[in-house]
Amino acid sequence: MHRSAIVFGLYLSFAIAIGAACSQPAPLETRDDDDSSGNNTSKGGSSNGGSISNGGSISNGGSISNGGSAGTGMGKGGGSGTMGGAGKASGGSAGTNATQGGSGGTTGGSAGTAPTAGTGSGSAGTTSAVSCDTKFTIGSNGLVRAPMAGGACWHGYASAGVDTLKPDAGTPSTTMPTSFAMCGESCMLNTAGSLSASDSAYAYLGFNVNEDGGSKKTITPTGTGIKVTFSKSGTFSVRVQISAGSAASTRWCADAAASPASIPYTMFNTECWEGGAGTAYAKGPIDQVQLSIPGKAASATTFDVTLVSVEEM
Repeated sequence: MHRSAIVFGLYLSFAIAIGAACSQPAPLETRDDDDSSGNNTSKGGSSNGGSISNGGSISNGGSISNGGSAGTGMGKGGGSGTMGGAGKASGGSAGTNATQGGSGGTTGGSAGTAPTAGTGSGSAGTTSAVSCDTKFTIGSNGLVRAPMAGGACWHGYASAGVDTLKPDAGTPSTTMPTSFAMCGESCMLNTAGSLSASDSAYAYLGFNVNEDGGSKKTITPTGTGIKVTFSKSGTFSVRVQISAGSAASTRWCADAAASPASIPYTMFNTECWEGGAGTAYAKGPIDQVQLSIPGKAASATTFDVTLVSVEEM
């Protein structure tokens, strides 16, 4: 009896132990315990393992927003987005690479063409004609206007002067004034002075015949000769001279024994004092008309001369 009681007690203890083990509550399930934790859509896979959101999504993996938006206006489009990096799995395999970022914007509108230069050129302007009165006139600044044949006009500033050569004997040649720029109202072209005792000495009084803005040019006479009126005080010779430069070969003179002197162009010669032994004037362009007073070796020459008028015949 005692032995049976002991055996029964052992069986009873074993049954109690087995029942306690089978009645233990199971632990709460967590996401980490799930069988899909190695590539779970929520954690280890698409969302964080390289998903569109964090693995290089349209937003951050090179989207149109950050990967190079489309160009606007005339500029060049945005550049391509960079490749998104692969998200790292948390408990599973790495996610796949994000897709490439948005493509660059298309090239903007074509550039405008450069303006084309205008063609053709305007014709050169002609020099404005200077009008003359019907008679010889002198401005307060010494500007002379003298009628030419055919209605044209000689015009230029007056001046006076003497030779600059060393005299053969005696004092140098002098004359006053030499400029008429301050002549004033009722201007008269008058100069007076003394010439050295020399055949090379001379004085002159005249004006340019084609002068614009201080630039002296030539002009070709249109008539057959010139009429010169002058007055003088003293005993000295007077010549009328036309010139086209400073060289002796471009100066032609003619004696004016009395005033007024009407002299055909055919009478002008480079050596009028030799009776026409030089070169005759061939009616080419000229730049000055002057009265010329020659010196003489025998004695000094005192002169006082006024140019009253010049007109072309």
